[in-house]
Amino acid sequence: MNTYKLPTSKITEVQGEYKTIYNNGTFVYVEPKEDIELKEPFIKEELPKEYQDKLREILDYEKVRKTLELNNACDKLLQSFESNALGESYIYDGKQEDQINLMGLVLANIDGFFRCAKKTTPHDKQNIPHTKAQIKQVYSDGLAYKSQMIYICGVLKEHLKSLSTIEEIKALKWEDYQNIIKG
Repeated sequence: MNTYKLPTSKITEVQGEYKTIYNNGTFVYVEPKEDIELKEPFIKEELPKEYQDKLREILDYEKVRKTLELNNACDKLLQSFESNALGESYIYDGKQEDQINLMGLVLANIDGFFRCAKKTTPHDKQNIPHTKAQIKQVYSDGLAYKSQMIYICGVLKEHLKSLSTIEEIKALKWEDYQNIIKG
């Protein structure tokens, strides 16, 4: 889309539909609503450098904000995971301390109790006995889940680098991952 500048002193002399992009006090910079050429008193011109610099600064800021949002979403998803090691779906805590405790049981290669809850009652966690094989399966399932969430977060953050408008950046959601890998 072409951009035009219009002296602010001539703003009352024009008609038509256009979108104001920037006003530096001397000129108003606009884009026509449709892909048409605007005539005098409009002057075809790129947006001023100070506007482009400010826009780039805002885009960079929005990308940092979105990166933090994606990291927080990933961290939240990593707080628990699912495993079928006990023969049906159970929810396990995935915080750092939980991972260390689980790794300790795996390394000790012993049966033990581990805190989890049936998927149907996720808030009813109990220390449930697990065989060493079940503990290894829980550990493996937790690692696979963690790896997948980190991969998804990485794909989204890489895609974020390619976005060029504030609207695109703000619209990016965790669920967009599927469309990004397909496209």
